[in-house]
Amino acid sequence: MTPLSRHIWEGAKKSVLKITGMSFKYGKVEVLHGISINAEKGKITSLIGANGAGKTTTMKAIMGLMPISGGTIEWDGTTLSGKDPSDVAKCGVALCPEGRQLFPNMSVYENLLMGAYTRKDKEEIKETIESVYQWFPRLVDRRNQMAGTLSGGEQEMLAISRALMSKPSLMLMDEPSWGLAPILVEEVGEIIKSINAQGTTVLLVEQNAQMALDLADYVYVLETGKIVLEGAGAEVSANEEIQQAYLGV
Repeated sequence: MTPLSRHIWEGAKKSVLKITGMSFKYGKVEVLHGISINAEKGKITSLIGANGAGKTTTMKAIMGLMPISGGTIEWDGTTLSGKDPSDVAKCGVALCPEGRQLFPNMSVYENLLMGAYTRKDKEEIKETIESVYQWFPRLVDRRNQMAGTLSGGEQEMLAISRALMSKPSLMLMDEPSWGLAPILVEEVGEIIKSINAQGTTVLLVEQNAQMALDLADYVYVLETGKIVLEGAGAEVSANEEIQQAYLGV
C-alpha cells in the first residue's frame, strides 16, 4: 500500500488522551516514529492498520508496559510517560489486551478480582462484580468455571469485564474481535458502544477495519509506525484508498 496523504482535522479537539511525538524502539530499531494521537473525552477513537503497523505497541506504551524512547503521553492532564502499569491503572486507564490474556487456571470470579487489584474498597468491588454480571449474564452461570474452558466469545466478555473492574474512565481495547465468529463480532461491537454510552472514553485498536470505522467517532490510520491519515469515522470510511486497502472495495 502506498503512503496515504495525511489529513489534519480542522475541528477543535477537547482531548483527554494526548500522545505527542511518541517514539518506541526495539533495540536499535525504531518502530513508532513520533506519532501523535488525541482521543476526545466520551468518544470512541479507533486506530487501524495492517499487522506490524505498531498498533499493539502503541497500546502497551500507553499502559506503561513498554518504555517509550521519545515524546509524551498524557491522560486527563496527568503525564503517564514513565509510570509503571499499576500507576497508570490508578489514573483511570484499563487495557483489554490482544488475545485476552486471561488467567486460564483461575475461575471467572477470580479473574474479575484480578481486574480490581488496584482497588481497596471491598464492598464497592462486590457491587462492580454484580454490575458486570448484569452486563454479561452469561458469566454468572460460569463464575466458578476455569477461564481457559470458556468459549472464545465468553473469554472476550471476561477480558472486557476484567478491565471494567478497575472502573476506568479510559478503556484501551486491543483487537476485541480477534478470533470471533461474525455474529459475536457484532455483539462485541454493541458492548463497546454500551460501555462508551456510560461515559467511558474508548481507544480501540482493530484489525477488523469495518468494525473500527463503524464504531469510531474519529479514526487514525497507522502504517509502519507512522500516522498517515486521520479524520472522522464517516470521512475515513469514504476514502477510496482506505476502501481499497482495508475494506476490499
